[in-house]
Amino acid sequence: MTATYNGNTLNGESTSSAVTQTVNQAQLAMTLVSSLNPSTVGKTVKLTATLTSNGGLPNGQTVTFSYNGTALGTGTINGGKATISTAMLPSGSDGITASYSGDADYTSASAILIEIVN
Repeated sequence: MTATYNGNTLNGESTSSAVTQTVNQAQLAMTLVSSLNPSTVGKTVKLTATLTSNGGLPNGQTVTFSYNGTALGTGTINGGKATISTAMLPSGSDGITASYSGDADYTSASAILIEIVN
């Protein structure tokens, strides 16, 4: 980057020396919560992944939700949050994972929640 002054009637033109600016990815962290834990088989549970950062936040990208390795679906990030609702969780202790793969501007992030389904 350089700064340029075009000058005026009293001062001449001037251009600064070049400066290199490195912009790093924003470091993301994620938390995952359930609207109902413990829940009951067949009941709808809303899962919310919330992203925080040391910079900005992605918007419009997707977070993937899964349980015990089985895909539940994706939610679109809006205002730092992505949600899905599901009634497909089986009985037991379900390890639910939310993950964001990252991109050129943001690091990847994930979170795990144990959902108890009776």
